[in-house]
This record gives sequence, structure tokens and C-alpha cells, in this order.
Amino acid sequence: MIFIDGNPCQVRRFSSASLLVASAFAPGFQDRENSFGKMGLLMEERSMTNDNTIAKYDRVRGGLEGVALFTKPSTVKNVQIVTGKSETFVVETARHEELGDTIFIECMDDSGVTRLALPPRVANAIAAQRDSLTAHRRSNAAKAIALARKERGELPGFMERKT
Repeated sequence: MIFIDGNPCQVRRFSSASLLVASAFAPGFQDRENSFGKMGLLMEERSMTNDNTIAKYDRVRGGLEGVALFTKPSTVKNVQIVTGKSETFVVETARHEELGDTIFIECMDDSGVTRLALPPRVANAIAAQRDSLTAHRRSNAAKAIALARKERGELPGFMERKT
């Protein structure tokens, strides 16, 4: 219990925000629904989890706000076939002229929210791997088509006689 202006007040813990709020259920506060506005007191809980520091995701996102070009957030809902559990992804990309592309991913599932800020080097690695897979797929498809034409007896375009 704490005291505001000499009046005892109750302290309640809100687990979702990890805050301690002094509730003005003391004498003199008739409207308990609006007592927080009258009191204007909000105390933050200080613990060993460093809740008072800004998350890396927020720092990176805030640092690029106003200096980078952002895409619209894309929301993708995925339902696992085997388990039937769903997860939702929100993906957004920021392009900075000097730094490159930063990808922001938020994943919401039954265990909570996970937020990632993928730096430009990681974004470039993902793009390179995707390009590599595309090149391999095209090469394999071209080889399969060339083999099928060869089996049918067709000559490649560069070997056909000009008439």
C-alpha cells in the first residue's frame, strides 16, 4: 500500500504491461473508473529483466523511420497442416540508400509475439540464396527440355541449317 497526499491507495499489478499502477481507491476519489486520470501517477516496475530498455527491433525501426523508404506491411496467415495451429506473420522492408534493405518480421502464434529486424547483410544473403535457387531451377528445367528434344531427334536452334 502506498500513500498519496496522506491517503492510502491500493497498488495493482497489470501482468500484460508489467506495470505497477497506484489505484486511487482512497477516500476522496468517488469515481474509481476515472481515478487514474485524476491521480496522474504511474510507476514503472524495475526488475532484473531490463524492461526499461528499448527492444532492438524498436531501436532499428525507429532509427530508419523518416530516413528510409518503407513498404506496406504484408500480413501472411499460415495454418500448419499437421497440427492445425495457425501463425500470422507481418513482413515489412525498409530501404536505406547507404545501408541497404532491412526486413522487419513479426510472428504471432500461440506462444506469443516474436519480432525480428533482419539487417541488410542477412537480407542480402536471403536474396542471394533465392536467386541461386532460381538459377538452379531454370538450369535443371532447360537441361530436361534439351534432353527431351534430343530424344525426339530435334536439333538445337544453333545447329539447325540455315536455308
